[in-house]
Amino acid sequence: MTTYTDERAARLRTALANAMEADGQLTDPAWRKVFETVPRHPFVPEFWTLAGGRQRHVTSADPRWLDLVYTDDALATRLTDGVATSSSTAPGLMLTMLQALDAADGHRVLEVATGTGYNAALLSKRLGSDHVVTAEVGLVPARLAESRPRRCGYPSLAAFAAFAADDAFRFLLSLTAPDTASASERDDDGRVTAVELWCADGSWARAEGETVRQSGPRLLWDAAEAAHELYVEHDRPGRERFGVTVTPERQHTWLDSPSRPVPRVPAAVQQ
Repeated sequence: MTTYTDERAARLRTALANAMEADGQLTDPAWRKVFETVPRHPFVPEFWTLAGGRQRHVTSADPRWLDLVYTDDALATRLTDGVATSSSTAPGLMLTMLQALDAADGHRVLEVATGTGYNAALLSKRLGSDHVVTAEVGLVPARLAESRPRRCGYPSLAAFAAFAADDAFRFLLSLTAPDTASASERDDDGRVTAVELWCADGSWARAEGETVRQSGPRLLWDAAEAAHELYVEHDRPGRERFGVTVTPERQHTWLDSPSRPVPRVPAAVQQ
């Protein structure tokens, strides 16, 4: 089913690109390749459309889901009291803004308000994921904006986002890298701009934008990234899923079951 969906989605992307080119919207061959390559449907597994003057809820189980995804229409992705408060912008409008940006190889882009993550994926395909930073506020939108691009092969600064939004992740880090303290810096609008880690053995790390610096007996940012991989792999476990076993010889923490110990990051000499 996945293969069929992906193949059909590829045909629909090409048809949409053809339509935008015929309308004179799509003029840059580099962006045409991007729109033909990056799928939209993983970013909008459900949405609302206006059908007959009424809101219609569409999910991936709907037979017309893919057809509606690959039209040049905005799709409401969140409703509050019946009013759309978040949406996936119409691809034609996205294209207009992206072409107006005049981004070229080597450029770096900061996107504020990730939304579904589709626009960030388009930028990442055009410029490379390491040249795109995208920011989102709110725990649920941030989680979705982080996970969807990653599933499509466009990695984000996942650990950076987790520090900004999730106490559960910081709890896991305290188990995998004990005695590690953290702090974040914010701008005047409250957005996290940098994260710092340090511990008593002299290890420290600082992440700011696309730059990470670290030193000391333990590579703390590497530890944070490893903890985040574990965190995502096990569906973002809360504190209630962890336990501790104490014996005369040792004690260890575990996730869900004593048979699944939480790994601890050992001290390591930098190469």
